[in-house]
Amino acid sequence: MSVRSISGTYALSDGTMLPGYNQESSVLGMNANTLGLSSFVFGKQAYDIFGRETGYHVGEYARDNSWLVQNENLNKQFMINHTANLQLKATLEPPKDLNINLNASRNYSTQAGDFYRWNPSTAAFENQSRFESSTLTYTTISWGTAFAKMDSSFRSPIFQQMLNNSQQVSQLIGATNANSSSLPNGYYDGYAATQQEVVIGSFLTAYTNSAVNSQNINPRSNLPLPNWTINYAGLSKFEFAKDVVKSFKLNHGYSSSVSVNGMRTNLNATLDANGSPTAFDLNNNFIAPMQVQNITITERFSPLIGMLATWKIGNKNITTNFEYKKDRQATLSLNNTYRDWETDRKSVV
Repeated sequence: MSVRSISGTYALSDGTMLPGYNQESSVLGMNANTLGLSSFVFGKQAYDIFGRETGYHVGEYARDNSWLVQNENLNKQFMINHTANLQLKATLEPPKDLNINLNASRNYSTQAGDFYRWNPSTAAFENQSRFESSTLTYTTISWGTAFAKMDSSFRSPIFQQMLNNSQQVSQLIGATNANSSSLPNGYYDGYAATQQEVVIGSFLTAYTNSAVNSQNINPRSNLPLPNWTINYAGLSKFEFAKDVVKSFKLNHGYSSSVSVNGMRTNLNATLDANGSPTAFDLNNNFIAPMQVQNITITERFSPLIGMLATWKIGNKNITTNFEYKKDRQATLSLNNTYRDWETDRKSVV
């Protein structure tokens, strides 16, 4: 196998806005009293190069050095923006005339903020009304469920697998929360089949035909998987085909992606010192700290199989173009309640 090219980009963008800063600026935004901000000025942020939180809070550093105004009416939010985009590409040529193009990507963005202001009652600065909003898209492989058929009663075996996975997902998540315990029905207390994190984990593992484990049930932990296009144009070079085929190309393309939309801080959630949920909703499920609006899996075979050929017929050339395409979209909506639907389209050109 010959590797013709490999390329990749990993782009990070971080920004912080700190209202209430009471110092004058001189060189590089600092003055003689604020040289301690040099690490922040030269790029230190709340995330490292791998996208992990560092715990760095420039507002607390400024507070400790009395560089913030003590104004309880400050009405601008302390803001943190973070984006991490990964793109990987490779081109392979196992034998001559067979080209395989691989690509994988992961795009994540988050914005967090709160009112970091003076509270005269406690004589201290406090974080108030914290929120976080995120979006995530990454490539995956959902081939394993692409050709599943509904039965005579129009029941989807994938949806049934989603329901079957919920108990195992509940056990996996519940075991990490000291506030939850195992129930006789196999689920964990606060993590029934309709709890948001259980539904998400069940949906992702069922529709991507993947194992139920701590990585696969959490979209933020999922690694991007490669999509591909395959082209073969060598058939016309064989002796038996030279007299009747001028050119002949077979092609196949596959792409699948997961999009997580509307991730926002749930203000009704409460967490203990270990970061585990403690508050229950009306259905006695734990309220997840991040509320997700919907998750969509989009899959395309473009085409599943395609052929473009030019035939030698006497003194004329005749071109034949054939493509069999298939695509589907499965969406999990978590607005108030959850529902799932799937559309499946096929076409022959």
